Amino acid sequence: MQRHASRARLLPAIVLLASLCGCALPDRNPPARVPVMPTVGMPSTAPRADEREQLAGLIALVRADRVTAAMDALTTTRDPAVRAKLGAALVAALADEPPERLAAVAVALPANASQGAALDLAGRAYARRDPAAAVRWALALPDAALVAPAGRAAIAQWAETDARVAAEHLVALPEGAAREELLAFAVSAWARRDAEQALAWSRATSDAVRRERLVLAVGFTLAQTRPQRAVELAESLPQGRDRLLLFSAAAQTWVAGDRPAALDWAGRLREGAERDAAFAGIETGLGVPSTRRRGGAPGQRSIRARGLGGGGPAGIEELPGFDAWLATQPAARDREEALIEFVRQRGALDTGAIGQGLAALPPSPARDRALAIYLEGRLGASPADAAAWLRSLPRSDVNDGMVEQVARRWLLSNPEVAETWLRETPIPDYLKDRILREAGR
Repeated sequence: MQRHASRARLLPAIVLLASLCGCALPDRNPPARVPVMPTVGMPSTAPRADEREQLAGLIALVRADRVTAAMDALTTTRDPAVRAKLGAALVAALADEPPERLAAVAVALPANASQGAALDLAGRAYARRDPAAAVRWALALPDAALVAPAGRAAIAQWAETDARVAAEHLVALPEGAAREELLAFAVSAWARRDAEQALAWSRATSDAVRRERLVLAVGFTLAQTRPQRAVELAESLPQGRDRLLLFSAAAQTWVAGDRPAALDWAGRLREGAERDAAFAGIETGLGVPSTRRRGGAPGQRSIRARGLGGGGPAGIEELPGFDAWLATQPAARDREEALIEFVRQRGALDTGAIGQGLAALPPSPARDRALAIYLEGRLGASPADAAAWLRSLPRSDVNDGMVEQVARRWLLSNPEVAETWLRETPIPDYLKDRILREAGR
């Protein structure tokens, strides 16, 4: 009896000792083994050890002012996904470096390795130190495709402190198409803060062509928040394409905020192009498929794009500016090729109309590719604008990957605002947490 009592007293101590040692006590009657069910985990996007080592090497080369060697090392990475990840991580690591160093990396990075994010960071960093120098740097870039995203980043940063001075500085620079595009962007940024002052300044411009372009830029900005004021502004423009585009943009926002008022306004317009444009915008705002619009919406008229072959999405001839662009092309293109090339050439310079037109096209693989190209262009110009464009799309057109792409890029340049935007998106919470965690938030 005493022997059994001693064993009983010792048993708890043995169990405790076994647990501390990580040992397991034998069980005389072990339970039946339960089969282990397979689990599916989320793939990790954290850099592997070899990727971390490669990134450290890239950073060291850049900090030693050996940018060319760093880019050579980056381009040897065969996997495009890994190359893009390393490019994004390199840009993030250089965010606090001198602007000249970041600018050198931005220009040298491959386009598919976060070059747009690097240009955005470099342009903003330059502008915080010397905005005039930042604009000169952007306009002097040898690759014309880099001028717009770099220049817009510089202007966006400058406009946060004094958009009027930014616009007046651009007017004083030598003439050129790039300067005019940046001037319109500066006026748009100004209008987001004080639309009436930006409008008054634009209307005082002596050059008639520039004046109409700048007033239109203010109008598109107003269309996002004050559509009725944008309609008033459209009515002051001469008859033509720009007037119709502004009618459509204003109608799209107006119907989302006050459907009865927007429909009443459009219904009172006279039959013709303006009524067509208004109802096209309303139907886009309501999410009506473009196939229905072409099948019998009020007054909808389409421009027949000559030379287009079959295949690809219907309706691309209705994209703003597409018909005029097609006339400049050396040979006929099929629909899919024409859509992709048009968005590639014009998407980054667009103030929103092309993005709205793409959203109105019927689903197709070509449209999906065009949306991806357009999003990348908007990201290179301004992550904030890209986020606003995504917010304007029907939920069915926005996938988790698009939101993640914008969030990761925006978190590099404006983490507080980007985090707030990401928290409000409908993507899964686990994905939001992962994106923010990997961005150091």
